[in-house]
Amino acid sequence: MAKALGMSITDVNRLIDGMEVLNTASAQKKTEKLIAPQKKAALEQGNSAANTIATLTPADRQQALVAKVQAQLMDLGLYPGPVDGVGGMITSDAVRSYQSRNNMLVNGEITPALLSHMQFQDIGSEEGLMEEGSREY
Repeated sequence: MAKALGMSITDVNRLIDGMEVLNTASAQKKTEKLIAPQKKAALEQGNSAANTIATLTPADRQQALVAKVQAQLMDLGLYPGPVDGVGGMITSDAVRSYQSRNNMLVNGEITPALLSHMQFQDIGSEEGLMEEGSREY
């Protein structure tokens, strides 16, 4: 990214550090906004997960998946935002960084297996993770 912008990595890191990062609650709100109101209502009415997922279109499911992965990446300091459910170059780069750090196949793809890994990974006990607030590009 630094080369593409014609900047040094230090300047890119300063730029990213200067950005306002959304907190977890804000990221969750953005994720919820991605699901159409009638589908969200089905969730709130207590329908089973299987029934609710069946009401989502494949595009809705993928957009929600991308948003959840983006939120996880933000929590880890790998993604500057926004949590919008739209996968792009910055999201893919952050996914590859996560995959590399966790000895996974590095392909930048957002999958349900990736999200599960992120949600259930014991972040605190992982070797090789950088200190909070630092970035690697």
